[in-house]
Formats: sequence, C-alpha cells, structure tokens
Amino acid sequence: MRYEIKNIPKWANFDVKTGTLSGTPNHSNVGTTDGIIISVHDKILDAELAPFSLTVYDLPKISGTPDKNIAEDTHYEFKPDVSADDKTVIQKISIDNKPSWATFDPETGVLSGTPSNQDVGTTQNIVITLYAKPVSYTHLRAHE
Repeated sequence: MRYEIKNIPKWANFDVKTGTLSGTPNHSNVGTTDGIIISVHDKILDAELAPFSLTVYDLPKISGTPDKNIAEDTHYEFKPDVSADDKTVIQKISIDNKPSWATFDPETGVLSGTPSNQDVGTTQNIVITLYAKPVSYTHLRAHE
C-alpha cells in the first residue's frame, strides 16, 4: 500500500507508508489550507478521502504582572490582559489556588479583595487560565 496527499499544508509532514498527516504550525502558518486530499493505492484498488480543510488559528494571549506584595486591609485588584483574534471565542477564565480572601470573575479574569490581618501569609502557585474556542487554553504563569 502507498499513501499520497494533495495540497499538504506548508507546516505539515505526511508519511506515505502510514498515511499520517502531522506537524506543529506556528504563528506564520495562521490561515486555512483547503482541498487537502489523502488517497491510498494498492495493486488492485485506489481510494481517497473527500477533500477537507485545516485552519490554524492564533493562540489567545493572556499576560500581566500582578503585584506580589499586598498590605493587609488594603484593596487589591489584578486584571490580566487578554486578547484573541476575531475567529477565537473566549469561553471563560479560571483560577487555581485563589487566595481565600479574594474573589475571582471568570468572565473578566479580575482577582480582587481586601486581605485582613488573619490573611497575612503567602498564597503560592496562583495560575490564571484562559479557555477559548477553537483553541483549548493558555496559562498566565504562576505568581506567588
């Protein structure tokens, strides 16, 4: 058996022995490749998949540098910068290891609150994650 491909995306590889299409696109590959056709041939029969398209989207971005030191009885607020291309729908923003004194808004990503004297200490490994379609997620690295 032998596999062939027509109109392979520039960022992809194709294994003619297994028919596997694989690869990792980057920012320069954003866009759609239409009319991809994979076919298989043996000594008796030929067959091919219906033409299909692959679309590479820009990853959504989440960034920002929250203050690491907060005085007790002082209001704190951090809002990450979030951006996505016009084809990406932001679904929600989540948080892991939220400080007990804070609230978190999953629509805006705002972490806010006022710690009291009993909250003095360190909350470690706070991670804010952006979930979007068609891309699944991206993280703002942990801040302590």
